[in-house]
Amino acid sequence: MGGICGYISNKNSEQRTLLNMEETIISRGKYTKQFNEKNIGIANLNHKNDDCKFLNTDELIISIDGEVDNKEKGCKDVETIEKLYIKYGEKFVSKIEGYFSIAIYDKKENKLILVRDKIGAKPLYYYIEKDTICFASELKAIIKYPEFEKKINYRALSLYFRYSYINPPNTIFENTYKLEHGHYIIWKNGEIQDKIYWDGIEKFNELSKNPIKNFEEAKENLKDIIKQYLTKTIQYNDNVGIYLSGGIDSTLVSSICSNISKKTINTFSIGFYEEERNEAENAKKNAEYLKTNHHEIYIDKAQLLSTIKKIPKYYDEPFSDGSQLPTIILNEFAKENGIKTAITGDGADQLFCGSKIYDTVRRRQRNYRILNPFNISINTNLVRETDLRYLYNNTDKKNQTQVDILAKEFVLEGLFKDIGDKRYNFEDKIDSKSWQVRRMVVDINTFLANRINTKTDRTNSNNGIEIKSPFLENKLIEYSFRIPQNFKYYKKEKKYILKQILYDYVPKDLLDTKKKGFGIPVKKWLITYLYEDLMKVASKDFIEKQEIFNYDVLNRLIKELKNEGRFIKNVQQILWDFYMFQLWYINYI
Repeated sequence: MGGICGYISNKNSEQRTLLNMEETIISRGKYTKQFNEKNIGIANLNHKNDDCKFLNTDELIISIDGEVDNKEKGCKDVETIEKLYIKYGEKFVSKIEGYFSIAIYDKKENKLILVRDKIGAKPLYYYIEKDTICFASELKAIIKYPEFEKKINYRALSLYFRYSYINPPNTIFENTYKLEHGHYIIWKNGEIQDKIYWDGIEKFNELSKNPIKNFEEAKENLKDIIKQYLTKTIQYNDNVGIYLSGGIDSTLVSSICSNISKKTINTFSIGFYEEERNEAENAKKNAEYLKTNHHEIYIDKAQLLSTIKKIPKYYDEPFSDGSQLPTIILNEFAKENGIKTAITGDGADQLFCGSKIYDTVRRRQRNYRILNPFNISINTNLVRETDLRYLYNNTDKKNQTQVDILAKEFVLEGLFKDIGDKRYNFEDKIDSKSWQVRRMVVDINTFLANRINTKTDRTNSNNGIEIKSPFLENKLIEYSFRIPQNFKYYKKEKKYILKQILYDYVPKDLLDTKKKGFGIPVKKWLITYLYEDLMKVASKDFIEKQEIFNYDVLNRLIKELKNEGRFIKNVQQILWDFYMFQLWYINYI
């Protein structure tokens, strides 16, 4: 939990420039250290008043957000990076593990190196204009740079309305970029190089060729990796809590922590008054079995409306996730209870085949194989789902598993000026014929790295909480690539290997309840609590002044939402995306 920001320019800047940038992200850390002279400003924000994250010597300035996991005992994070950089130069990036974003200014070489960790747990943005580079953990700090121009990137808008977030290197603004996970850039004399030091697809292709053939071996080794990570997390962090739902991942984490901790662990869950969305009862039941010190909070209308107003504070770029609201409330609740480190099960769905979409793409591949040899074009009511019609006519192996996005595009048509890449076009690089496997690898490198991690970073960092998950550790990720798919998805049972580990700690019937998800009831809230606010930002006057959206198309979608049209699932998601975009627009443009 912390943040970094800074700039290098051929023009001298006022010292106030760096301070203005710091102030926008002060919630990431109240203690600041900085180098602020002439045309160079580099700062570090931290919740601890120590010198573990910032270093200024005759040769280097180093600022780090996050942690280096493989540092020597007694060695600080910045000392580890300094030693490795002096010894290996830019190749030091392949020698470190952990969650981090790093800025290194080499004074002798007059160059800046920016690094982001392998799975994208920590964010890092940068802005380039002529001979100036400006960088920060959050976009709102860069906006404060005097030369910054707020020009909306319409290519990014196309991605946002398909995926509900903007994947790197794109951002919502022109000339502004997110550093990709597993990448680093070198900026020198106005020239920039973007380099890869860890490629998730290449690593999957390499490791999946050497699978673990024995199930018990895979299970025990995986359990040991999880236990080692959680033991270290509990041992080296104070005020630890676990975010517990009624699901497999968080219950597994809670079970192992209860088993290894000498103290009673704290668990936290959130509930909804809508029974169809509420998992708090299941979480409470699991907590009682594990004998944890359990805390729960329920979301009511008043809390919803007050939290909605906070969204632009947390998310300075358009971001739309059904669970972002409860995640904000849960982190604020944990902060009130003194939690400094929270453990989650983030990443398990993508690594171990836990999401519903993986059932869907498996079924659709089977159907595609049946129909495709006969060259059948599906445009009739023989197939009820419009997205299936798109599926059967889609033969592009670069994005073949992204059928949910194809369906969303049908509803999006005409809403705004739609340009640029519309899907992730790299599936053909994944060495697997299975659509299910390919979609999992796509999600690890996109959805996990840049949607889940964005959601959690903004909410926890702005509440002074460090988020940890064993499923985001590189050792576990790479080990999972060696675990065969039939150990993860066995006889239509998702997360099979994780469940078998969990049953070593809890009885099977404790987890018999159906997973309900962590998202909000979007449709209900949009047509009730939030309808008046939605209509304000969707009014004809507002839309025409904004000059981004087509009012007639937008108005039709709102009518379909109220009338429960054929494509209601996609309509409600697009309107939630729209509403989140408008909240961002009002606050930042």
